[in-house]
Amino acid sequence: MGYQSPVQGWLAGDESFFSLCSRIHRASGHRRSDVTCSMLFGHLQLGRQHDFPARLGYFAYVTEGRFGDALQLLLRTLFPYFLAWKPRAVAEELMPRICDDVGGDAWRFRIRTAICGFASDHALKLCPDCVAEERRRFGVSYWKLPHQYPGVWVCSVHGRLLWIQRRVRERAGGLSWALPTLETAVPVGQNINEADLAALADFSAFCVEAMSRPQLSAELRVQEIRLAIDTLRLSPEWRPRKRLEDAGRAYVAHVAPFRLAPDMRALPSESRLATTWLWTMRFGAWQRLHPLILLSVAHWLRAGRDECADG
Repeated sequence: MGYQSPVQGWLAGDESFFSLCSRIHRASGHRRSDVTCSMLFGHLQLGRQHDFPARLGYFAYVTEGRFGDALQLLLRTLFPYFLAWKPRAVAEELMPRICDDVGGDAWRFRIRTAICGFASDHALKLCPDCVAEERRRFGVSYWKLPHQYPGVWVCSVHGRLLWIQRRVRERAGGLSWALPTLETAVPVGQNINEADLAALADFSAFCVEAMSRPQLSAELRVQEIRLAIDTLRLSPEWRPRKRLEDAGRAYVAHVAPFRLAPDMRALPSESRLATTWLWTMRFGAWQRLHPLILLSVAHWLRAGRDECADG
C-alpha cells in the first residue's frame, strides 16, 4: 500500500521537487522533517536535499506514481542542469543510477560539481513578488525550479533580484523542509546598478532558455561554442594563443556584472584564467568545466554576434 499523500498534485509546471515534498510535509502536520523524509524516501536524511535529492525511485514507488516516475521527478531537480553538459552516454548512464540510488551516486554527483572554484552547495532562491502572488492564488508559495538554476538571479516575470532563503537546521542536525518565506530570506545585491541588473537579467534568461532545449546534446552545445570561438576577429594575429588571449580580456569584461551574484564569483576577474578556460574549451577536456563557465562563454559569444549583426 502506498503513502496516501495529503497533496494531490503539482501547483504549476515550474514547481521543483523539493517544493512538492515541503508542501507534503506541511500538509501532513509532522513537526519533524525526518518523519516525513522516512515516509517518502525510506530514510531519515536522504531525499531532503533541494538540489540533488536521492532515492527518487523510492518516492515514486510509495506515492504510486501520482507525481510521476523517478525520471520525471529528476527533471524537477538540479540534476538536468548539470547533466545537460555531460556527454550523452554519461548522462544516460547516470540518470537511472541516481533515481535508484541509496545516496552514494547523488552524493558523488554533488562533489563533482565543486569544480573550477564553484561551490557544490546551491542557494534556495525566491522572488518576493512571486511569493506574494502565489499566496494570493494558492494560499501557499512554492519553489520555482528555474529560479534555482545556477546563474539565475533575476525573476523573468517581475525583473527583481532573487532573495536567498535560509534553511533551518533541526536539533537532529538535518536541514528542514521549507517553503518560501520572506521572514527568513535575505536580499541580494542591493547596490547593483541598473546596467548590471540588466546584464544579470539577460544572463538569467539565457540560462533558463538553455534548459528549455533538452534535445541538444552536450557535444552539440560545445561544438557551437567552439565554432564561435574560431570565428572571433578580436586580433589580426592568426596564432590561436594570441587570439584566445585577446578573447580572454573581452570575456572578463563581459562577465564582470555576473560576478556580483553570490554563485558566480568564481568567474574570472583576470584574463590569464579566462584564457586558460577558453583554451580548455576549444582544445581540451571541456567536460571538466563548470556549466556556468560554458554558459557564460556562450552568452558572451552570442552578445558579440549580436553586436556584429547590429553593426
